[in-house]
Amino acid sequence: MQRACTSLFISTLFFATFGCLMSSTAQAQDVITNITSDTTLPNPTQVNQNDNIIEITGGTRPKNGNNLFHSFGNFSVGTGDIASFQNVSDIANIFSRVTGGNMSEIDGMIRTIDSSANLYLINPNGIIFGQNAQLNLGGSFFASTADSLLFEGNTEFSASNPQAAPLLEVNIPIGLNFRDNPGGIVNNSVPDDNGSLSVSPGATFALLGGNINFTGGIINSRSSNIFIGGLSESGTISLDENLNASFPEGIARADVTFTNGSNITVNAGGGGSITIDARNIELSQSFLLAGITIDPGSYAAQAGKIILNATDNINVTQGSEILNLVGKKGIGNAGEIDITAANLYLTQGGKVNTSTFGKGNGGAITINASGTISAKGKDEAGRNSGIFSDVQQMWVSALLSTAAPILSSSFDPSVGRASWSSYLDLISRYLLL
Repeated sequence: MQRACTSLFISTLFFATFGCLMSSTAQAQDVITNITSDTTLPNPTQVNQNDNIIEITGGTRPKNGNNLFHSFGNFSVGTGDIASFQNVSDIANIFSRVTGGNMSEIDGMIRTIDSSANLYLINPNGIIFGQNAQLNLGGSFFASTADSLLFEGNTEFSASNPQAAPLLEVNIPIGLNFRDNPGGIVNNSVPDDNGSLSVSPGATFALLGGNINFTGGIINSRSSNIFIGGLSESGTISLDENLNASFPEGIARADVTFTNGSNITVNAGGGGSITIDARNIELSQSFLLAGITIDPGSYAAQAGKIILNATDNINVTQGSEILNLVGKKGIGNAGEIDITAANLYLTQGGKVNTSTFGKGNGGAITINASGTISAKGKDEAGRNSGIFSDVQQMWVSALLSTAAPILSSSFDPSVGRASWSSYLDLISRYLLL
């Protein structure tokens, strides 16, 4: 048990150090603000820059409802600048599209003033979050390279056809419509003392596009719900009333990669989930972290899930980790890790881990793979690849019971290949006497 605790500490130190090196040594070129209205809405978006603050007002509010629509020719936020959506205190949703031919580069802050509104930003040409990208929002955030937002009644808010029929009163969107080969999304953002790429606890943060690349980028968003994924051909990603994203069957997905110290962290005192849908998912020198590791939580606290769903391969390599933990000072239950893929490869120290180092239950790890599940090799520090669920601490007068892993394989002669279903139900439970 001491070995597992030491391994976790070293791994966490490695990623923290690597992230600091990335932020201090990378020399990124400054982005210049370019935010313009395209005047395509009945009540056009208005843009006014005052020093480093770009005030965004106007926009169309159908039937004076709680949805506000903005349309931009260009939307890039320069290094150190602030794009501020004004006069939105009674707005529930802000829908923004970019209709020009340029991608959006965000290297400053996007904020809403005195508002809990959800903010949607669609640009089919691509979105890049620079090292200095930050959010200051009261609600959820959706960044997408979709062609349009879909609403009930065949209503569409399109970035490629901004002259479409006028908007009627609409509710929340029901989907994002993608064309073939949609633009990608890149995240290079690194938190600093002024802020981070994050949303409020309980809110949703979604990056939905073509290929999604985290190249040293970080999302540090405590107790929020993260959705990452993409399509490589035309199709629709559906959104439910709780802003959960679901991907269509039979439509080719795009790839999601995490490299160079990238990470997503949603750990806090409970809640917080990470869902990734892709063709291939790769983590290299990166990690995903959920669980109860910052706020002490309570005995009833429950961490959210980490769900990875790949139609092809998931590759966790070079010391990367997928973690859903109860930290040393935490109290509560670790969440589950659910993995679905054709093949799962854990190499060069790659790990999946739902251990508890505090007081509570470890989480379940469920892996469904139609091909190979492989864990082999070590990282540079000599730590093995593998799948772990461990308990480091017990309550007073408690009995520790750990279910054994169940591994099963079957051969289906109708398809002529081995079909593996691995359920590592490693639930470490504390039972009060």
